[in-house]
Amino acid sequence: MAEIAVKFLLERLGTYLVKEAELLGGIREEIDELRLELESIQAFLKDADRKRHGNEGIKIWVNQVRRVAYDIEDAIDEFLLRFGTRHAGHGGIKNFLGILSSAMTQLLPRHNLATDVQKIKRKIAALSERRRTYHIQILHEDTSSDSTIRQWQDYAEANFLEEAEVVGIEKDVKLLLNELVGGVTGNNKKIYISVVGMGGLGKTTLARKVYNEPKVKEHFNCSAWVSVSQSFNTKTLLKFMLIKFGGIREPSSSKEAEESLLPSREEIEQMNEVDLGRQIHSYLQGKKIILVLDDVWDKRVCININSALPENNNGSAIMITTRTEGVTSELETIKSVNFTRHELKTFPDDVAMSLLCRKAFLGSTAIMPPEFQEVGKSMLQKCGGLPLAIATVGGILCKKRAVPKWEKVNQNLRWKLGSYECSTSGGSITSILKMSYDELPLHLKPCFLYCGLFPEDHLIKRNKLIRLWIAEGFIEERRGTTIEEVGEDYILQLIDKSMLQIAETSMDGRVKSCRIHDLMRDLAISISRDEEFSFILDMQVRRANVVSPRRMSVIRENKTIEDDDKSVLSSAVGNIQLLRSLLFFRVDYVRTPNLASYSGQFMLLRVLDLGGAEIKKLPKQIGQLLHLRYLCFRTQRNHRSKLPRSIGSLQNLETLDFRHSGVLMLPNEIIRLRNLRHLCMASCCPEMPKGVGNLRCLQTLTGLNGSRKGIAAEIRQLKELRRLEIWDVKEEDAEDLYASINSMRHLFRLGIWYDNYASDFPFGRRLLERPPPRLRVLELHRLSELPDTLGSFHNLSKLILVGGPLREDPFPLLESLPCLSDLRLYRLDNVEGLKCGPLGFPKLRSLQLVDLRSLRTVRFLEGSMPSLKQLRIHGCRRQLMPHGIQRLKLEVLSIK
Repeated sequence: MAEIAVKFLLERLGTYLVKEAELLGGIREEIDELRLELESIQAFLKDADRKRHGNEGIKIWVNQVRRVAYDIEDAIDEFLLRFGTRHAGHGGIKNFLGILSSAMTQLLPRHNLATDVQKIKRKIAALSERRRTYHIQILHEDTSSDSTIRQWQDYAEANFLEEAEVVGIEKDVKLLLNELVGGVTGNNKKIYISVVGMGGLGKTTLARKVYNEPKVKEHFNCSAWVSVSQSFNTKTLLKFMLIKFGGIREPSSSKEAEESLLPSREEIEQMNEVDLGRQIHSYLQGKKIILVLDDVWDKRVCININSALPENNNGSAIMITTRTEGVTSELETIKSVNFTRHELKTFPDDVAMSLLCRKAFLGSTAIMPPEFQEVGKSMLQKCGGLPLAIATVGGILCKKRAVPKWEKVNQNLRWKLGSYECSTSGGSITSILKMSYDELPLHLKPCFLYCGLFPEDHLIKRNKLIRLWIAEGFIEERRGTTIEEVGEDYILQLIDKSMLQIAETSMDGRVKSCRIHDLMRDLAISISRDEEFSFILDMQVRRANVVSPRRMSVIRENKTIEDDDKSVLSSAVGNIQLLRSLLFFRVDYVRTPNLASYSGQFMLLRVLDLGGAEIKKLPKQIGQLLHLRYLCFRTQRNHRSKLPRSIGSLQNLETLDFRHSGVLMLPNEIIRLRNLRHLCMASCCPEMPKGVGNLRCLQTLTGLNGSRKGIAAEIRQLKELRRLEIWDVKEEDAEDLYASINSMRHLFRLGIWYDNYASDFPFGRRLLERPPPRLRVLELHRLSELPDTLGSFHNLSKLILVGGPLREDPFPLLESLPCLSDLRLYRLDNVEGLKCGPLGFPKLRSLQLVDLRSLRTVRFLEGSMPSLKQLRIHGCRRQLMPHGIQRLKLEVLSIK
């Protein structure tokens, strides 16, 4: 971990020496000397990291190196903060006086930095002397990162990941499916299935595979997946159940008779456990449900949940995954249920070898080449048949295609298992997971550790994770590609190595979100805590006593951060002023005064993620956080606020995300954020101030209000945009919008909303005469007719058409699109018939037809939609059954 701290410090020092040469003045040479000293120490750190487990002196030395690296980073950041504060004026005489004052007093910050540098140089000299005492050597190994970025399209085409995940559990899947949908004739009792086994056996993978089976979706008409974990909270579980089952009233949905009687999210928040239990019982009455409770540790969970479920006597099912034998003991004695205990076993040798081969060779073969057989068997013996251990070892081997390299991994594995407490299978898998971390390329280690900040079983969105990494400076810049594309490659590498798991993919195979296995998360938390990389403050159990972590996430199960919690935050860590990342999850509310007081303490923050909490408004003190790169927040529902003018002081800001907020006013200062790359606004956002074209670095611009005259022309200057979503476009601005979009050569995703229901969508048949060459996702609202050019969007993979008086069948124009994999038609009230011709939609995998009230016929001719896997027809005519549906090779069919 010291190696990581030194590596990233050296990169930052290189940047400072180039960009801040004038600001640093005479101490530039001193810092350059520091950089050279650190480079010499860095060469020895790999050997030191390997030797420290058996030598307390070396362990202390490594920790001291890490702290010196942190001291240097802190000294420079505080120096830049002092100068940044002086130059953050708003112009005029005040700004002039500020600059004059800065010129008079700049010697003091430089003097302080010079003093800090001298102290640090003495520490480094002492470290170099102690290094010789411990006989630490230079290890000549290739530590460079792979400069080749694997495109996600190639990754998706391989399609081996999902296959590898289910290797060895096919028989278990069949058994559980038979229990769930096979049923016992005449027996409609509630079904309980307990999937039991130690960590790493694949319980969650098995349950998820069964839960997502089309047979299960057809058999049950109401489903929910709830992750439980050790620090469970009954109220939170009941609330999640109600939400996942769909028992709430969403403000944006069309209100059917039943739904209008459901509680809103705000009403659910006010309910206690008894009220929630009654609401669940009432909502599920008469429904045939399937519920998965994943990772249950306490038998009280089963008792509390069972009491909330109605006795429908229709074969409803509850599946529980657990590592603990006695969790379901109470359920086993209930006579009114059918209880089955399914114990997972370790993999036999042949299945283990197949999984290892798939992971090591990235799905290209399931048969181990003869020359790798012997060393492969040796490694599998150490894995003990545990799927997670096997997949992890396969991830270590995935880019090592020579027998000597495999033998070296086997040797290291033998050493690891001999060095740690491995008397149990749990100890063995922990050691294997630790080795997988040790074998990671240096640039991936902090990225993996950062994932440990998220709650257990949390759905980690791809774009969010990449932007967090960028804000922290974890991603290396590579010529010819954006830093976001490099970040996506990092995610794919961590998935290859089984450090992360795929949670969601788009229809064209791109990873949308990922998860971290709970054992991998435990590893990340353990390493991060020991190395002072990060810390999780779980307000349920109030773990504390960490000296000075650089990053912290606050997890408080749906409670308000009160004044007394501020003291908990402060006492949990020795020095919160050194935090670079602060993330909130599952927090109901953070009081604005508290947030304002935090701002004064977190001056070195690069990441402030309030997306997992609610605030009343963003305080003006936010402008003090001059190092901030990532800012995400959401306000209370139905509460309207405005962004403070001080937002313009955040000149380093790269991501500003307030899409889940009620911001009603944008200050003119927002256009000063010249380094902003991602601006994600709520759809109800007010007009953007003039000058949006100055934000030349923007790649993402969502929630843009297009009603202001001239805005459509201004965005023509945003040449780097990859994603644009614009609302309330006026007819007189249509031509300017065409021209602006046509100039965006990198545009990947485009959404256009026209909310004036008094007139037709103004674009008509002239939309995008020259579509951006990289456009893959298009969403259009309020169409009166289809643009003629839509059939020429050959790279389009996803198309969404919503609302409007469109009458014509869109299929003839769209069915020749060669890459279209996802088509969604919503609320096209005047479309009466849809007909797909032979060979139409060759790559389409998902078709959704929702609220097409006039739709009478849907026809699939011979050979149409050969790749279609999912068909959903919701809210259309009740008796509608597509003609020719038997010709399709569907996995999911849903008609409601």
